[in-house]
Amino acid sequence: YDVNYLANGKDFPKVSFWRFVAREFDGDMDFSDKILLVGHTSKLSHDKHATPVGEMQGLHLNANALLTILSGRFLYYAPIYYEWALLALGLVLILWCGMTRRTVLMTFLAAVFLVLYITISIAMLWHDVVFDLYAEALYLLVVWFALAVYRQLRTAVENISLREEAIHDPLTGFFTSRYFQVRLKYDLEKLGNPSFAAKRTGSPGEFALAMVDLDNFKLVNDTFGHAEGDRTLKTVAEVLRKYARREDILCRFGGDEFCIIMSGTNAEGGAALLERV
Repeated sequence: YDVNYLANGKDFPKVSFWRFVAREFDGDMDFSDKILLVGHTSKLSHDKHATPVGEMQGLHLNANALLTILSGRFLYYAPIYYEWALLALGLVLILWCGMTRRTVLMTFLAAVFLVLYITISIAMLWHDVVFDLYAEALYLLVVWFALAVYRQLRTAVENISLREEAIHDPLTGFFTSRYFQVRLKYDLEKLGNPSFAAKRTGSPGEFALAMVDLDNFKLVNDTFGHAEGDRTLKTVAEVLRKYARREDILCRFGGDEFCIIMSGTNAEGGAALLERV
């Protein structure tokens, strides 16, 4: 059986052994029908043991064991499936809140279940039943923390994805006009600061800019429909991508207009690329 620590050291009356032998103790102390334990109770004694209610002398440990037997208040353990059922309930609710982006509700439920687990454990122990939910509370806390980290990471990934979608044209995959303006401004600033350009790219900072316009593209849409017009734009984009260098910035400037920023090259280099196209 498990000892039910119903008393601590100060709850047991003590009499020095030499006083007991010499009968020099308070007259109101009656030892009839009593169980007497003889042993060390001094704090200087090395006979100490760690217990759920704190450090206790070996003599007091034995006294609690006898008290448990005489009172019949043994410790009973709640079935393990009760613990797992409560843990499963808490995990399911928190996971559901986490996956459906109910952050506030997820945090509230985690706090509620933590308090509930600890309260149930204390209440059951008060009735001599060991219903240890502290481990379950720790598991719940770990899951809540992992979900919070997962939510933050997923939000960061979604923001990156949204940023990529915002700066890319969905039809051709080229950068958008807005990105072109920002990038062109950046390259012009580099051009005015050669030391910065040399540090970042190893080149003097010059670049070539080309604009490609499809003549009479409106006739394609009017004659064959917008689906054929989109296919034409995709074909032109594939050609530009095929002959452009890896470091070139390809942008869709308008409906039938494209821009190419060719870093680290001059007008002659840009003209050579266009000739290949």
